[in-house]
Amino acid sequence: MLRRNLGLKLLSLVLAVILWAYALARTSPTAEVTVMVPVRAEDLAPHYSYTVVPDRVAARLRGPRDRIAALERDHAGLLAVTSAKGFEPGEHQVALSQPELPPGIRVVYLEPGTVRLRVEHLLERKFHLVLRAQGAPPPGYGLSDLKVVPPEVRVRGKDAEVERIAAAGVSPDLEMLAVRGVVGARVDFYNGQGDQITPALAEVDPPLVSVYAGAMQVSSKVVPVQVDVQYPPDSGWRVQSVEVRPSTVTLAGSPKTLGTVETLQASVVVDEPRALVAEALTLMPPQGLQLKGTRKVSVRVRMAPATP
Repeated sequence: MLRRNLGLKLLSLVLAVILWAYALARTSPTAEVTVMVPVRAEDLAPHYSYTVVPDRVAARLRGPRDRIAALERDHAGLLAVTSAKGFEPGEHQVALSQPELPPGIRVVYLEPGTVRLRVEHLLERKFHLVLRAQGAPPPGYGLSDLKVVPPEVRVRGKDAEVERIAAAGVSPDLEMLAVRGVVGARVDFYNGQGDQITPALAEVDPPLVSVYAGAMQVSSKVVPVQVDVQYPPDSGWRVQSVEVRPSTVTLAGSPKTLGTVETLQASVVVDEPRALVAEALTLMPPQGLQLKGTRKVSVRVRMAPATP
């Protein structure tokens, strides 16, 4: 008799147990939840840096079901703390204080219940700011009297991070600097090999500086290229013609300096004269001036035997 419809009876029993557990859970006045909370060190000395490991712990909380449900949805305000008071540089194992909780909520446990607190000296150092301008001003502009304000930066950080720094500098936008005469620039740091680095510093003062320049708009002038042919005077040859392409170049600089230049001089040396000499020359601008555009010209020198 008991074995009749045994499978159906077992299924009914299982369903009854599930319904009973569900009802008990719904009607139980308390509940538990595990949330991850950040860890913060307090009572810090200004001349030390502090690192907490791990920086988050698991908190098992118990309390009224509705409040536990609310904490599970939003536990951003929870914080586990530890005191760093009196600790000297080194690594210390310290216990956690229980986080502040809403009324009726208590901590079942914190995992882990202790953390490692690493205490390190904060080193302070000043660096003179080096101007590390990259590229060149836009065409038609010259830059002079570059000045960084303030001229140095103060940094604070862990010994190892500060000692990574060999130099500090700024790389201003030269195009904007030429047009405006002043730009803001971020302070960058470099190691002993000149590579840019990003040390983890507690303070950089100031992180931004101003770069000033006497930005001067320059003038330009088109001048012909004049090539002097040098060859042995007793060779028995003479120069018939000299062809230069392009025949003119553009010089840029201050109007006063440009006013002293009428041609750009160059020379071709012919050790063994012949009917046609073809050369490619790289031009050099006069002191204080710049060449705009090409620096190279092609020269064709036609020569003939000298008549008695």
